[in-house]
Parts: sequence; structure tokens; C-alpha cells
Amino acid sequence: MSALLLVSLFSLTEPLAGEIHPNLVNSTSIVISTQYLTSTGIVSMTFEQVPSTFAAHQGTFILPKAEVVNTGMMVYRGTTETCYGYASFAFKAYKGQIVRATLSSSNVVNFYVMSMPQFSKLKMSCLNEEVDSTVRVEDVTAYSLDWAVPVDGTYYFLFINKLREELIVNLTADYVSTITSTLMSTSTSLWISPGQHDASDTTATSQPSQNQAFLGGSIAYQSGLLVLIFVAGVWGVRLWRKSRTRIARGITPTAPRSSDYRNYLRRLEELKDSGEITAATYRLLKSEYENKSQSGE
Repeated sequence: MSALLLVSLFSLTEPLAGEIHPNLVNSTSIVISTQYLTSTGIVSMTFEQVPSTFAAHQGTFILPKAEVVNTGMMVYRGTTETCYGYASFAFKAYKGQIVRATLSSSNVVNFYVMSMPQFSKLKMSCLNEEVDSTVRVEDVTAYSLDWAVPVDGTYYFLFINKLREELIVNLTADYVSTITSTLMSTSTSLWISPGQHDASDTTATSQPSQNQAFLGGSIAYQSGLLVLIFVAGVWGVRLWRKSRTRIARGITPTAPRSSDYRNYLRRLEELKDSGEITAATYRLLKSEYENKSQSGE
């Protein structure tokens, strides 16, 4: 019986070691995720053209005063006009950059941001006309610029002084560049799902956890069943041995008499017929009784 129990246990546990349950199929999920990393860099602006009085280490320069000039052929018959004092800074910038500038002046000043085509239209011999510009700020003593560059190119800061006095102007400027990096990652997961695989259903997001729970429950159920069968087999063997000993002790006579022998055999046959003992036990007990009768025990 013990050998039969071990064979049964082996036949039950063998499929779990190397096979997949026929109602379970493999499924694979591929997830592609995208991450965007943004970094910001600030760089001091480098000018391609600056006023001759500009002190880069201090950021200051002298803005010339406005002057009245004679534009006639002869001084006494000529006409006069006012020419504004000005100073310009040229720099390169690229689309997407942020140009920041901070200025302060000893008196009111006009400040402009201009593209190269706008700047080239100015009459620098006597600047007193209306200015076409991208950014315009007039009559200020302090100002902070925060400007997004629309296209790549060369641009200008233009300062104009309409007063009859020189101005001390301070200017600091820098670029703010934002760089965005794209990171893509791919992850693949394999799980086991119940039933037949449906080729049209490949995007279920909550399926893996349910299928893994199903597989775990199936394995746990089979493992528990094997333990239960093993315990029941052990207890069955013990009860069989106890019943055999109890029967043998209860019906084996202490003296070999012919009437007792017949009663003993009849009792053994009743137990065999009722299924309480097997045929093998019946023959063993009968043989033991006959041996005792012959030896006179």
C-alpha cells in the first residue's frame, strides 16, 4: 500500500515539474515608455559689437548726448536739426533661446531690440527718426528684458539719448537655453493566462496580475491536494496496522481445542466476508492458529 501511495504521488507531481497546464497559455506584453528630460543653461551674452566706452567687466558705458547740428551749405544760412546720442550692441541668438537683460541709467533713456533688417534702415549720420523695432521701451531709467528669440539671426540692443547730457548706463545680459532630451525604454513581461489565446486581444493592461494570481492559486491548490493525499495515506496505513493487531489479539485462542478452532475459523470467515480483513490477513491468521495447535502452545 505504501508503494502504491508513493507511485500515486509521483504521478500527480510530475506534470508540475516540466509541463504547463493544458488550459494555460503563454502571453507576452511589451510596454514602451517615453520620458522627457529638460535642462536649462544660462550663459553670459557675448557681444559682437559694443560701444567704444563699454567696460565689459563692469557692464557700464557712456551714452553720448543729443546735439544740434547745422545741415546747411553755409553756417549763417544753414538749417539745424537735433541728432540723438546713441549706442548699439550686436549679438547672435537662436530660435528658442531666452534673452535676458537688465539696464539702469543715470537719466531717462530709450531702449530697443532690433533685427538686422530693422537696424540697417537707420540713418546713423543723424539719428532722429522714428525707430522700427521688435521691442521698444522709452523714457525709462531701469528695465528688465525677458525676450524669446523668434528666429536665428543677428540682433541689436539700441540705446538712444534725447537729452543734452551724457548718461551713464549699466547693462548685463545673458542667454537662457532650454534643452529637452527624449528617453525611450522598452520592457517585456511574460505571464500565463487561462483559456485559449485570442490574437485580437493584445493590449489588456490589467491582465498580467489576474493571470499570475490564477497560476499561483492553481499551483497552491495542487500542492495542498498532494499534502492532503500524503497525510491521509500515512494515517490509513497506521489504522490498517492497528486493526490487524486488534483482530489478531481478539480472536486468537490460548488453547488449541477443536470447538474453538471451528469457532475461530467461522469468525475469520465472517470478518473476511464483511471486508473487515483481507484474504491475505485471513490466510495469515489461520496459518498462525494452526501452527500454535501443532506446537501445543
